[in-house]
Amino acid sequence: MLKPGHRFLTQQVGDQANLRLHELLNTPKVVYFYAGVEPKRVWNLAYAVHELQEAGWQIVEQYEGFSPSRFYDVGAVVYYLKAVPWEVPDFSVEKYFDKLLEIHHLIQREGYLDVPFHSFFIIARKD
Repeated sequence: MLKPGHRFLTQQVGDQANLRLHELLNTPKVVYFYAGVEPKRVWNLAYAVHELQEAGWQIVEQYEGFSPSRFYDVGAVVYYLKAVPWEVPDFSVEKYFDKLLEIHHLIQREGYLDVPFHSFFIIARKD
């Protein structure tokens, strides 16, 4: 709970984070929400701002961005996917070997792979 006039600040991972990896691996992008909340296909700044305003919050500041995660070799992609197992829950090198080989060739051709990471933040106030 916040006292009247205090601010609420949140930084969120948007629904388009790592979408390029999902395209390359041919996997579905799953957006997770807290237990008890109906799953939604959209989770971005506009949606979150709308929900906060509907609940009586005033938006003080907002920003949405897509920062690149740059991978210079396929081993870094594998390491990343092992470190964040919720991104591709069934990931294994064996299962995705052919797709990883395609990513390897893409990195060899272009020098790196950029994967946009979607995030946003909001500062809101409720008087």
